[in-house]
Amino acid sequence: MPRVLVIHTLGFVIGIIIGNLFLVPISAAFACALAALVFSVLVLIKGRDVRLLVVFTLCVGLFWGQVHSSRIPPYPLASGAEFQGGGIVAAEPRTTSSGKIFPLTLKHVQGQIIPPMKIHVLCSAEEEVHYGDVLKIRGKVLAGSGASNPGQFDYEKYLKRQGIFYTVSTLYEGRIENTGENRGNFFMKSVIRLKEKMDGVLAHLPPRQQSFIGGMLFGNKGGLTFTERNVLSQTGLMDAFAVSGVHVGYVVLFTLYFAQLLKLNKWGRFLLVFVAVLFYAALSEFTSSVLRSGSMALLGLLAYSLGERKDFFTGLALAALALLIWNPEMIYDAGFQLSFAASGGVVYLVPLVEKWLPQKTWGKLLAAALAAHLAIMPLIAYYFNVVTLSGLIIGILASGLVGLVVLLGLFSVVLSIFSTWLAVLPAYGAGIIVEGIWRGAELVSRIPGSYLIVKTPSLLLLALFYGFLVIWPYLAKEKKGQVISAALSFILVLCLVWPVPGSGRLTVTFLDVGQGDSIFIRSPSGRTCLIDGGGKPGDIDADRVGEQVIIPYLQNMGLGNLDLVALTHPHDDHMNGLLAVLKHLKVDKLAAAEIFVESFQIKPLTDISQKKGILLIALCKGQEIFLDRGVKLTVLHPPRGKTPAEEEMNNSSLVLKLTYQDVSFLFTGDGETACLSSLCSGGNLPAQVLKLPHHGSKTGLWPPFYQQVAPKAVVISVGKNSFGHPAREVLEYWEEKNIPVYRTDVHGAITFSTDGRELWVETFLH
Repeated sequence: MPRVLVIHTLGFVIGIIIGNLFLVPISAAFACALAALVFSVLVLIKGRDVRLLVVFTLCVGLFWGQVHSSRIPPYPLASGAEFQGGGIVAAEPRTTSSGKIFPLTLKHVQGQIIPPMKIHVLCSAEEEVHYGDVLKIRGKVLAGSGASNPGQFDYEKYLKRQGIFYTVSTLYEGRIENTGENRGNFFMKSVIRLKEKMDGVLAHLPPRQQSFIGGMLFGNKGGLTFTERNVLSQTGLMDAFAVSGVHVGYVVLFTLYFAQLLKLNKWGRFLLVFVAVLFYAALSEFTSSVLRSGSMALLGLLAYSLGERKDFFTGLALAALALLIWNPEMIYDAGFQLSFAASGGVVYLVPLVEKWLPQKTWGKLLAAALAAHLAIMPLIAYYFNVVTLSGLIIGILASGLVGLVVLLGLFSVVLSIFSTWLAVLPAYGAGIIVEGIWRGAELVSRIPGSYLIVKTPSLLLLALFYGFLVIWPYLAKEKKGQVISAALSFILVLCLVWPVPGSGRLTVTFLDVGQGDSIFIRSPSGRTCLIDGGGKPGDIDADRVGEQVIIPYLQNMGLGNLDLVALTHPHDDHMNGLLAVLKHLKVDKLAAAEIFVESFQIKPLTDISQKKGILLIALCKGQEIFLDRGVKLTVLHPPRGKTPAEEEMNNSSLVLKLTYQDVSFLFTGDGETACLSSLCSGGNLPAQVLKLPHHGSKTGLWPPFYQQVAPKAVVISVGKNSFGHPAREVLEYWEEKNIPVYRTDVHGAITFSTDGRELWVETFLH
């Protein structure tokens, strides 16, 4: 029966997804699998259609997916606890802005021998640690870094899917003792040595060329800056940094040519290609895309060696099924989804698309690019919140150049075995090409309308889009079907890219930016305002919070521009996140207290605003800003005056009152006793929601102020800190008043919405 494996693989995938969506208990999943087994036996005995066995594969997928997602670590570790243990370094360490990080396979913890368990270890960049080293570790278990805001990458979940449950830090008070023993296997050591040689070759090139060539060769995106990632996503070139059939194809061609020189028979050729593809997959860190393309290439070569005809979709299904049996949670990996969607989409849709294009070489190239573009467009919108209109054209133009970079890069890898200086020559050529690709992408991204920032599409819309792509070739066989398919495609694309209008309600979201403040306001008609951007004092990467929390949150809602950005005062935990916002988004106005506008502390923001033509507004007590009809921001503090001394910055915070009909919010920055006392004398304080001053600090505990505000709910924007925020006395005060307290460190992003009369609250966590 044709393509039975495709049907069963789809059943297996659907089973995994159902288990995750509905949180099916393992016992129930096992019962389903057992019942499906009985059903399958009856189907086989009675000689019924074997496609009915898809019920069995669906239930097996349900069970197998739940087994993996419900894994618990063999030795639980408490967050913040002291850690002592030892094990083997499972991969070569990566260097980050925080230090070196590497996976460690634990063998013993707190003196107890345990079943092997993987953890991440964060250590100083100066530590000499290598793959295979046997280490003894003393450190502290870090709290998980899961997503606490919409749109934020869930790093904790990402690690768990790889079987890594904890991160231990040896920074500050920790220690690493290297026993001098190394248990790494020869194959991985050889891979690491070759990669180090290639890194030595690329070190002769400028940083951008290094990261681009490394990314295009091995699928490593870690070296790309936030700006580079943005531009590549906006122009549809990010898929050039995923190892594809082109990469593996060159490896296979290189190896087959070498096998021909050695005059090997067909099985000798297959074995040599297998080793080469495995080696390349290891160089690419066994990403899902290289595993897909590598397994497809090997299946094709195996079919050829056996003299069998290979069916592409059966091979694709077999590759997917094998990977998902190995790790069912790979189905949630963006690289896995994009890789299979692109390769399947090209083969499935090209015959249909080709009919509408000239039967010439450029027409065939355009058909392949259009088919791939259609197949991955919903996923790109889902993961990157962008639909690129220029990607189709630039993708065709760049594909040949990317292929040339890969070819030169692989040639350089081979030459690096013999001589660094010889290997540098093709690397220089690849560097010139990637520089040209970058400049072209940067130019195209500046063209108005070349891309659209879109709201994260719903899973239902994704299902409808891909369902349409599956039935499209069948619909297009008749004229009536062609009209229906054209209408459906137009509606679906429109649903994907249509700008999100205002909800008709005022929404106020207190984002979790750690120990800092960031508040996002959206008016009923869709006007936007961001107050503060969070940040970490002394952080080497000042843009981090803006890039990892605020911009993903805004793009998750389909927003690429802001009407107003306001800074309460120029402390890092309020200002740093705004740097990335001003750099990467379109902002109309930047507002700050008049007493800070000329200060050197705010200069990083004013420099960007001046460069980008953002209007700077100086605010002082008594001014009003109308965000929308009936939506008003009133400045309650500070009055006009001189730039305050450092110790008076908190008390000079911009205090804003947001009013919409009968509902008000009061944002107090880091105001302390002097500020709150001044506010009490000014009046106009009553508000339904109060953002507690200075992260719930004891210095912001001023009962006369609280009594005048008389809130129905209070919010504390706080994270891990050494200051004791929020103060116990502050929490007890509100507990005695029976007023609900919402904390960003507990609840994640906290969103209030109102129609001007009633008030609703929703938290991202708990």
